[in-house]
Amino acid sequence: MKWYSNSIGSDLRVRVPPAAGRTDRVEFIERELLATSPASAEHDDVTQYLNEWSNRWVADRYRVFIQTGLRLLKSESMLEPDIHWVDSKHRLGRPTAAVVPVVVEVSISSLDFDQTVKQRLYASEGIDEYWILDTINQRAVVHLNPDGDRYLSINTFGTEHSISPRRLLEAKLDLKWLFIE
Repeated sequence: MKWYSNSIGSDLRVRVPPAAGRTDRVEFIERELLATSPASAEHDDVTQYLNEWSNRWVADRYRVFIQTGLRLLKSESMLEPDIHWVDSKHRLGRPTAAVVPVVVEVSISSLDFDQTVKQRLYASEGIDEYWILDTINQRAVVHLNPDGDRYLSINTFGTEHSISPRRLLEAKLDLKWLFIE
């Protein structure tokens, strides 16, 4: 057994048995550690493409974080989004929603969880823009305008579209290239 303790200010400690045959991969969600599936090669490819695309556009305005901790203070959670942009002025410690305008999750096996639990958590924290890149159905689901625990605007885009973050409209992500086989 391996002991984990969270790092968001609580003294909660949870014991999680390691999964057989793989390294532990967990997210701390609403004061509970939840095991997540290891990333597939396809997931890694899409995430790496997004990282390269993001870094071409953000310049000195944002830093691009890949699968690193994002503190959600209201829900006492620590998620590891596939991509999140962090205000370039933020330098020390794990970022919170206050400095994160965009979160992106790449969904292969986690679509239902990303559309329900993570969507609710991100909206509750006031994350301005939340994208789910659904690789199975080759579509992007863009959530905007958080209001309580939901987003007021949810739009779905297929491979014939490009999408852009609201804070950087010139950054066009061509979905046909993202979902290329």
